[in-house]
Amino acid sequence: MRTGILASAVLALGLWGCSPSGDGTPGAATSGAATGTATSPSTSPVGPATPATSGPASATAVPSGTAPAPDAPRAIDRHVEHVAWSPAGDRLAVWCGNACGEQGKIHVVDLTSGAARTVDITDAENKSFPRVVRFSPKGGLLIGSVQNRIALFKTADLTRVHAIEQLAVYEMFAVSPDETRFAWMDAFGRAEVVDLASKKTLSETSLHDPNAGLQGLVEWLPSSDRIVFGCDECTPELWGMKGQRIGRLNVNGTTWAQAAVEVTPDGLIAAASADGTVAMFDGTTGKATGVLRPKAVVAKDENPFTGVATALSEDGKTLVVGRGFGDVTVFALDTKKAVIVSPPGGAGAMLTAMALSPDKTRIAFVRDSAVWIVQATAGAAPLKLGDGRLVGFAADGTVVVHTNDAVVAWAGGKEKWRISAPETAGVTLAPGRQAVSVPDGNLRLIRVADQKTATLALASKDGKLVLAPHGGTTAADVTAVLGR
Repeated sequence: MRTGILASAVLALGLWGCSPSGDGTPGAATSGAATGTATSPSTSPVGPATPATSGPASATAVPSGTAPAPDAPRAIDRHVEHVAWSPAGDRLAVWCGNACGEQGKIHVVDLTSGAARTVDITDAENKSFPRVVRFSPKGGLLIGSVQNRIALFKTADLTRVHAIEQLAVYEMFAVSPDETRFAWMDAFGRAEVVDLASKKTLSETSLHDPNAGLQGLVEWLPSSDRIVFGCDECTPELWGMKGQRIGRLNVNGTTWAQAAVEVTPDGLIAAASADGTVAMFDGTTGKATGVLRPKAVVAKDENPFTGVATALSEDGKTLVVGRGFGDVTVFALDTKKAVIVSPPGGAGAMLTAMALSPDKTRIAFVRDSAVWIVQATAGAAPLKLGDGRLVGFAADGTVVVHTNDAVVAWAGGKEKWRISAPETAGVTLAPGRQAVSVPDGNLRLIRVADQKTATLALASKDGKLVLAPHGGTTAADVTAVLGR
């Protein structure tokens, strides 16, 4: 899933310390959660169990409407409020947000042993809670940001690989698919690509007036030798690794304001603008290969720039595009056919998230604060699931939503189950999408299919930090919940 840049800016400048997404990025569901299924993990946590001194009293889920038992007092660096999973699901990073005050610690856990190692991403000038934490595409690097600092570490031993001090980068950074390069962009328009081995700058540019304060777009091509930069008032640009701009992604002179960009597995670029234009571009030359939809006709009372969001199927053959005022449309990229599945969302509706079910039959999206689901067929009427944040589709097609006080699973248009969870918890789907992770002091793992729950706690054991089964949970329970 990709949100249009204006929508992303609203999220990025909002509740930094209450980032709900799995990689620590505030606001919308992560692209992994939005489309298809991820690689199933192949290892299981076997860390030593800890006594039931804090957190939920049992491994069962909290019934609907019942608040979880309060935790006993515990050290702030043992409180788990956010979690980021490695792509393979064999490691996770846990940390505490603004509830813990001035903290820059990230605990990286090996799920085979439960052993946790700690890295502090702060420095003398940047003392605060982590803003964004995520793993690189292959899991070899851990990236964390705090205030104006972004630091990269080797996941294996947590040695620092690179760090930058830059204002207003927010979540606008990405490691290349082959993990050899690091790209970032700030709100002042500066964009840069760095070789992680030599630390040399490979490409740099300025996309807009430094006083504009715009949200940017950073999207790698699968080959790792080209990248797309953009902003909410810029036409996206394709750049190479020798300081050259390859081309601007436009058609017929159209400026792509608030563009959302998706890259297919075979290196094609799909771009959607808030004005309704959708087009495909060659990922090598940057030239347009086809217009899927021309600029939309805008009604007099319609603001065309109220956000755009996209979702791409894992096979790269189906693209879903939604606009704040406009329709939600499914494009078959191989046949170039389009199906309109949802009517306009009404005046002032901001579109901030989009997700496609693994079987590509249903679409979930967020307009303003409401989560909707609709069948991917012409004329289908969307069903409102309620206010909240879209976490994503589970492997079985269940939709997971995080409200201000609960995590709710929906299937067949009906509520399947719900558990109490604070709004600040960084709820995400675990790799494999069979379980939801709910960090609310401890870490609860809930199997989507039947609500079976396992609880893990971050604690000291024999002088070492571990994330271990807690409150009656066993290692076998954790393995069963994660489907490993």
